[in-house]
Amino acid sequence: MSYTYTSRHCCACMSAILLFFFFLMIRRPPRSTLSSSSAASDVYKRQGINAEYGDGQIGTMAASRSLIFVLVVTWAFAQKQCGTDPQAPLCDNTETCCKDSPSCTGACTECCVKQNTFCVAPRGGFTTSTCCGRWTVGCTVGSVGCCDPARSWQLLDDASKHHSTKSSSLRKPHARASMAAVPPVPSIPGAPQPSVSSTAYALFTKSLKDGLSCLTIQSSTGTVTARHPVTGPAAEYFKLFYGESTRLFPFDAAAKRFLIADLDRTGVSTTALVLYSIDATTGSSTKTAVQGCRNEYPLGVSWDRASGALIISSNTATTVHACSINVDTGAGSALPDTARGSDESSPTYYAGYHTVAHNSTLIRVGHQKVSAGVGSGVGVTSPGTQTSWTAQSAAPQHGTAASAVIHDEGYYLFLSPKAVDGSLDVVKWDATSGPSLFANLTNAHHPSMPMGGGILGYVGDAIHGNAYAALTVARNPSPVPGLTDKWSVSTIDLITGKLTQAALSPQPSFLGAETVSLSGFGLVAEAA
Repeated sequence: MSYTYTSRHCCACMSAILLFFFFLMIRRPPRSTLSSSSAASDVYKRQGINAEYGDGQIGTMAASRSLIFVLVVTWAFAQKQCGTDPQAPLCDNTETCCKDSPSCTGACTECCVKQNTFCVAPRGGFTTSTCCGRWTVGCTVGSVGCCDPARSWQLLDDASKHHSTKSSSLRKPHARASMAAVPPVPSIPGAPQPSVSSTAYALFTKSLKDGLSCLTIQSSTGTVTARHPVTGPAAEYFKLFYGESTRLFPFDAAAKRFLIADLDRTGVSTTALVLYSIDATTGSSTKTAVQGCRNEYPLGVSWDRASGALIISSNTATTVHACSINVDTGAGSALPDTARGSDESSPTYYAGYHTVAHNSTLIRVGHQKVSAGVGSGVGVTSPGTQTSWTAQSAAPQHGTAASAVIHDEGYYLFLSPKAVDGSLDVVKWDATSGPSLFANLTNAHHPSMPMGGGILGYVGDAIHGNAYAALTVARNPSPVPGLTDKWSVSTIDLITGKLTQAALSPQPSFLGAETVSLSGFGLVAEAA
């Protein structure tokens, strides 16, 4: 009896310790949490300084102390208090002060990272301001109130059925408490291999410090055959994010590279548009100045494999500007401007946010009225013309698509959530025949916040030739919520219809799937 009693208490203590450290390392969404505190940015900045110190870049203890003193003094003078409250956060020159209202008092402010977020005023049930990703819009629905017009990861059903508020913004189908009965991803020893073999590539944030890692994945088994840190100019660029999550970056399968177009917003004035290319097999990167495109933030960034170019787009109040970029030279060719319309009632209003691009045509899968999360559909925009919007009726017992890819034959494959529990299946859709269930996945989910806290970030899918793959999270019961959740890859041979599913091995983080976030996913297929 005494042994049993002691063992139970030891297990309880160990679980408490693990739970404490897990919550410290859980990935934050892009500074759009429901808290008005900027503590997350303080943690990320400390991680950045500690990472440099730990790399042995300072030769002696005296030198390190001097450098730390200089950094602390410089940091202190660079801070500006955000608001009048004595406990208001201090924002440095890489951040902007975000207030609930211009004259608010008390705990009503936070600091937004300039590079990748902007301040959104209180709206709907979100009673405080939030820092949203620049590729998103402020909305009254979802788990954090920052909705991606091109990927509805926060809201996977029509919001007219369930509006979110700060106190009840979490959809019950995604609550972890209800996931205990969900079976883990099955292992299929000796299963026949698809007739189309493929290799997957993924970009993940790091769980213990800033930066990204490139993973090479044998898609049929989940085996991670290589892992490289992103180095070069792109690594310097990602320091501007202070460890926060990113959008999903497009992938060029022919050259096996991830592509990023962005502006550097940390200076006094905005610098030129630049293109970063990351070699998915090595993690090395290059930086190229973009010429011929407008010097505006790219709201939409998609790789157009049909035209072999990166398509970016930006908005003004009235116009969508699109541009096609030769990623080898940085030369851009402006595409015809498109009138947006005055508000969300126009299907063209969000044409600058595209899910995929095909033959220089912009395709957006999501909600027509993004701010309220209603009107699921597919918008197709040929630059210079108005968007053709087709209402997207969900497959039976499924909700709104969370992502989309397009096959060369013109049909779409969506990752769509089951109505019963929010887990994901693959749905085929085209404008003529509508939606149909294409593949029933097992235990495939979005990453989620602990203790039933709602969806946390992106999943990925990719198509190349006649191979399709999706990168999702398999939820597994654990005394420490999320600790045994695993990133898993599902691969479908589009010729034979064969499906394989496997957890990544090793995992991107030993602390659980939710302690890292996905920044890019791609697939390269080869006929067997």
